[in-house]
Amino acid sequence: MKPSLLMLASVVLGLSAAVVLSTRYAGSQPTAKALVSLQSTTPGAQQIGHGHISGTFIAGQFQGGGSSLIGLNASSLASGTLADARLSSNVALLAAPQTFSGAKTCSTAPSFTGAGVPFSVSSSTLVPNLNADRLDGLDSTAFLQSIPVPLALSGNTPAAVISASNNSVSPGSAGVAGVSYGATGITYGGYFQSDSNAGRGVTGWASSASGATFGGWFRSDSNGGFGVYAEATSTAGTNFGVLGKSSGPAGVG
Repeated sequence: MKPSLLMLASVVLGLSAAVVLSTRYAGSQPTAKALVSLQSTTPGAQQIGHGHISGTFIAGQFQGGGSSLIGLNASSLASGTLADARLSSNVALLAAPQTFSGAKTCSTAPSFTGAGVPFSVSSSTLVPNLNADRLDGLDSTAFLQSIPVPLALSGNTPAAVISASNNSVSPGSAGVAGVSYGATGITYGGYFQSDSNAGRGVTGWASSASGATFGGWFRSDSNGGFGVYAEATSTAGTNFGVLGKSSGPAGVG
């Protein structure tokens, strides 16, 4: 046989074998799927379809909506601002009114710098250990802690340092009552003194225009006592132990 015929027969046999092997390989493979093409620029051309990966997908950057992502670790957040609406209602916000239902403990003293009332309290429960040292701008020493004995008051006012009024019409009612219970000794239910050269130790005034009234009424139940005892000790000037005056037609000085 000629050499050219032998060469042609060998080529035909080789092509036939290649076709058979290719057909068997294609038959053993699944149907071809759309492939994700790597692109050299971003964002590149959009490709339509979905991807489902059971392993780990690593990328330098992800873009797009992430509303369906689950299992994210918030401790890995490194930048950006989280909106208040995304925070839990248990988180204290700086610029929003909130109601705290749990007890709060401050390790440092809070500071209120805004104008107006710093806070309001609706409970009447007493606060233990509350320091009222500067209550209403006054030191605690400005308030009477207890009733001292003796009680000494002083002032510089044209009015009375002590003023008492009683609007009762019952017999025996008094604006001021003084009692000394000492069984012996020279005691006083009331003691009054004036150091002025025109002063009065005691001044009594009955302002009613009618009735049996008295500017002063004094009584002693002792068999050796005096309803009134008056003494003028000055050795000069015109002075009186007692000076009585009445302007009424039936009055008694």
